[in-house]
Amino acid sequence: MSVPAELIEQVEKLTPEERRELFARFGVNGTPPHVPRINRTPNVCGGSACLNNTRIAVWLLEEMRRNGASDAHLLDLYPQFGPADLAAAWEYVAAHRDEIDEEIRRNEEAMDGPPVE
Repeated sequence: MSVPAELIEQVEKLTPEERRELFARFGVNGTPPHVPRINRTPNVCGGSACLNNTRIAVWLLEEMRRNGASDAHLLDLYPQFGPADLAAAWEYVAAHRDEIDEEIRRNEEAMDGPPVE
């Protein structure tokens, strides 16, 4: 028996919290493999790759990791994510190193902008 495409579309539209509630009801933890973990949406977070249809950018997670944050710490900060979500983020980073490095660089430059008077 195959899952109807309409059902998959509806699940993909759920927020991470709604997905957790749905999957918990059926005894499933985390995000199922058929739901994309990395999304790029125009006009959301500048089009940056984000994790699980949130506004948590992959480059931000990678910057935190480079600054010493462990996966356990990131999972504590973002309890809506599971280990498989972070694994997907790290795979994305490995496959898109130049993009992630550029987004981190742009963010650092923006943070070092002119002083507020």
